[in-house]
Amino acid sequence: MRKHSLSCLLPIALAGFLLIATPGCENKAQKAELQKTKETLAQVEAERNTLTAEVAKITDTLKNTKTELETMLQARDSLQKEADTCKAKITEMDSSVASLTKEAADAKGQLAAAVQEKDAALAKANEAQTLIDQLKAQVQEQAKKVEDYAAQIKKLQGTLGELKKLTQSIAPPAA
Repeated sequence: MRKHSLSCLLPIALAGFLLIATPGCENKAQKAELQKTKETLAQVEAERNTLTAEVAKITDTLKNTKTELETMLQARDSLQKEADTCKAKITEMDSSVASLTKEAADAKGQLAAAVQEKDAALAKANEAQTLIDQLKAQVQEQAKKVEDYAAQIKKLQGTLGELKKLTQSIAPPAA
C-alpha cells in the first residue's frame, strides 16, 4: 500500500516543483495548490524516511539472521561430525560385541566340554572309590583270615612242640 501511495504522490510532488519553479504564482488557487503539494511532499519525505528506517531495521535483522544461520550451520556441521564419530564408534562397538559374542560362545562350548570331562572324571572317581571300598573289604576279610591262620599256626606250633617233647621222651625202638 505504501508503494502505491508513493507512486501516486510522485507526480503531485513533481507538479509542485513545477509550480514553484513557474514564475508568477501569485493567485490564491495556485498558492493553495502549491501549499497542498508542499504538504504532500512533506508526507512523502516523512514516509520515505520511515521506509528508509524500516529498510535499515530489516537489513540489520537480515544481517543478524544471517549470522545466526551461519552459527546454526556451523553447529549443525559440528553435530554432524560428532554424529559421524558416534556412528564410527557404534560400528566399532558392534564389531567388538560380535567378537566378544563369538568368544563367549566358544568359551561356553569349552566350559560345557570341561563340565562333561569333570562329570566323566567324577564318575570314574566314584567307580574307583567303590572298587577301593570293595578291595578294602576284601583286604580286611583276608587280613582276618591271615590272623585266624596265624592263630591256628601258633596252636599247631604249640601242638607240634608238645609232640616233639613226647617223641623225645619215647625211646626209639631197637633194631
